[in-house]
Amino acid sequence: MSYSINCRSLLTAGRRLSIALALVAAAGCGGGDDDSPAQTVEPEDFVGTWSYKSGQLRIECPGAPAITIDMAGAGETERIELGTESDLIVLDQDGECPLALNLEGNRAVAAAGQSCSYIDEDGEHVTETLMSYSFTLSGSTAQETGQMTVDMVESGATCGASMNAGLEKL
Repeated sequence: MSYSINCRSLLTAGRRLSIALALVAAAGCGGGDDDSPAQTVEPEDFVGTWSYKSGQLRIECPGAPAITIDMAGAGETERIELGTESDLIVLDQDGECPLALNLEGNRAVAAAGQSCSYIDEDGEHVTETLMSYSFTLSGSTAQETGQMTVDMVESGATCGASMNAGLEKL
């Protein structure tokens, strides 16, 4: 089956995913081996504005070529705030589609299934649903990974998006 994919809808969804993903990756453990001490992380360590310094966002839709976005060149940031019903909230540049995160040990974790629906600038009804998200903090830098689905009503497509990116706290 072939879909008419709205690239702007995908890029908007991708920017929102990158914001959500960056936050979860900021909470993490210390080094790479099991004997290394765990890093103590508090919710306040995540709070602030984060800028993408490396990594890619990849969006794949049936019947269309994959789209890869260089996150370092995208000029995107995200803002992390203390939550009221969760430990943290991640917001995109527009302050839309908040992602709730909770600390589990040294990690900030977003529960799978969180979703956000909106109408993009081209009138496309879009629903993004988070599958996984992790934000690993190392001082003033972080590594973010995550996956989500993007459902576009008018074009009838369900796409997958994944991200692996490095961020720096501004």
